[in-house]
Amino acid sequence: MPTRDELFAYVKATFGTEPDYPWPQEPEYAVLRHADNGKWYGIVMSVPLSKLGLPGKGNVEIINVKSAQVLDMLLYGDPGILPAYHMNKKHWITILLESGFAEKELRDLLMESYRLTQRRKKRVPSEQLSSRSEPLEK
Repeated sequence: MPTRDELFAYVKATFGTEPDYPWPQEPEYAVLRHADNGKWYGIVMSVPLSKLGLPGKGNVEIINVKSAQVLDMLLYGDPGILPAYHMNKKHWITILLESGFAEKELRDLLMESYRLTQRRKKRVPSEQLSSRSEPLEK
């Protein structure tokens, strides 16, 4: 499992983004955002084990990422994956960075989260589509 700094180096090299620290009262909370639209594709935090429903005292490093396969990940996935902390549990998962979670799988999930949160092409309303007066050729 990569360290926090290795994770940030990876996202900079892969996506061209750097962590944002939007909350002065929570200096360890680092948001990973798209450069073009500002949408989050991840957040790295240090949270108390008790907030995650885990036994023990102290804090644990986590990352939240968006995933299209949340239910599968929670039902059949690694024990280092939990329902998202402080995010929509239908679309996001929490990964315990200190759980021995596979680095390749973490990178795959970061890539998926990045893609799921990218700017989407806008659909053109049907009234703006040019109407054809001629039938289509066969």
